[in-house]
Amino acid sequence: THLMFPQGLPAHETLWKPATSGAMAREGFDVYMNQGFTTLRDMCGTANMAKAISSGVLDGPRLYSSGACIGTTGAHTDWAVGTADLGDDFNHRRAGNSYVVNGADEWRAAARQNLRDGATFLKIMVGGGVASEFDPLESITASPAEIRAAVEVAEQFDSFVCMHVYQDAHINLALDNGVTCVEHGFLMSEKTMKRMAKEGVALSAQSWMSYETFKDPAGIPGFGPDQIAKGKAVNKGADNMFTWAAKYGVDMFQGGDVYTYDLIPNAILNLTILERWFTPAEALRSATSTAGKWLMKTGPKNPYRDAQLGTLQVGSYADVILVNGNPLEDLQLLKDNDNVQLVMKDGRVY
Repeated sequence: THLMFPQGLPAHETLWKPATSGAMAREGFDVYMNQGFTTLRDMCGTANMAKAISSGVLDGPRLYSSGACIGTTGAHTDWAVGTADLGDDFNHRRAGNSYVVNGADEWRAAARQNLRDGATFLKIMVGGGVASEFDPLESITASPAEIRAAVEVAEQFDSFVCMHVYQDAHINLALDNGVTCVEHGFLMSEKTMKRMAKEGVALSAQSWMSYETFKDPAGIPGFGPDQIAKGKAVNKGADNMFTWAAKYGVDMFQGGDVYTYDLIPNAILNLTILERWFTPAEALRSATSTAGKWLMKTGPKNPYRDAQLGTLQVGSYADVILVNGNPLEDLQLLKDNDNVQLVMKDGRVY
């Protein structure tokens, strides 16, 4: 998810200062918890907020943060206004959402700063994005040396790097340099999916946003003509990508990429729509055991090392969801929040 810009990227650059964005992020916690999400991965910001939750200062879902997303000038982290000059400060940087850094040394410093602030893994931008202004999907926005610098820092902390990416060539460039987690990836080839399965690379794919919402991206807040065109391109590739993910048994995270207030209540749809390509059990693993396995790979910066995530067994955190009905027979019942009758995190009923 993206907690820190629930009114869209432009509004949190020009209207809302970091403290206000943080207050809005807190408002989203209950919405996620009521859908049954006891643990979140936040993929751009909130490293300090994650620390506050793990220490008991804030109450909410267990939070794993990438810290500020790392990218270059004009890449998918460059959310400054269009009139910004080279090196200008911008609000998303002040909020800890994104770093615009260039060259391996600056990437290395940004990666270390994220882990210092409370991140447990890293997120980098390798290619263009949909919701940003300056980066066509076809653009490669990171060099091999920059990618490798981030990977080396993560490896020093026994953690890993996730990459924002769509295009097939961009994915393989990053895999060649040690990245082990693909976010999005909708324009990849079957050959690349097969490589990911062989090398144990994880996939975080946002089924509802890509397959349903991007059928008509014109209705998404803050999307202009360029973003709408990019959203439609992603929609075309999503069906193939999920088909191949099921075919080769790639490790999958449950991913949302929903962040505006009107979309957050629909986060569960990213799970239920997976029934198009997966069995209910396979889909549920992406939101439970597989996700837990990968979050436990975040090394000494992981504040939740005392028990296991994502499983119901002795030695696991007491996270339990009680559902009216059997989701192994009918995954769609999770779409109705009334069917999620109890949510427990760490033994506490929310």
